[in-house]
Amino acid sequence: MSNNLFYKALAAVSTTGILVIAGMQVTTALKKTNTPDDQLAKTMVEIKNARKDALNNVKEARKEALNEVEFARQKSLKSIQTAGNSTTGDVYYLYWGTFTALKPGEVSRYASSHLSSNAFNSLEACENAGQRLLSEIYMPIKFFDGRYTCVKK
Repeated sequence: MSNNLFYKALAAVSTTGILVIAGMQVTTALKKTNTPDDQLAKTMVEIKNARKDALNNVKEARKEALNEVEFARQKSLKSIQTAGNSTTGDVYYLYWGTFTALKPGEVSRYASSHLSSNAFNSLEACENAGQRLLSEIYMPIKFFDGRYTCVKK
C-alpha cells in the first residue's frame, strides 16, 4: 500500500508541476502583444517616421534648389550688368517684367508682377541678356513667366 501511495504522490506532484509550467507559459504568451492591431500600430509608427524623414529630405532638397536658383540669378544679373555698362555710342535699355502664371503666358489673377531695366551698349547685347535672363532664371521656375524688350534711348 505504501508503494501505491508513493506513486500516487509522485503523480500528484508531477501533475502539479506540469500545470505550473503550463500556467507560466500561458501567462507569458498572453503578455506578448503580437495581435494584428499591435502590428498595425507598429507599422503606422514606422510609416509616420518614414514620412517625416522623407519630408525633411524634401525640405533640404528644396532649400538647396532655391539656393542654386538664387546663385544662378545673382551670377546672371551680375554678368548682364557688366555687359551693359557702356557710355559710348547708342544706349539700349533692357526692360523685363516677371509675373506669376498658372498657364504659360497668362497672368494669374493674384500675381505679383515686377518690372526692371538695365542699360546696354548694343542691341545684340541687350537681346542676348534678355534671352539669357528669362531662359536661365525665370523659365525653370514653375508658375513663373516673364517678357523682355530692348528700347533704344
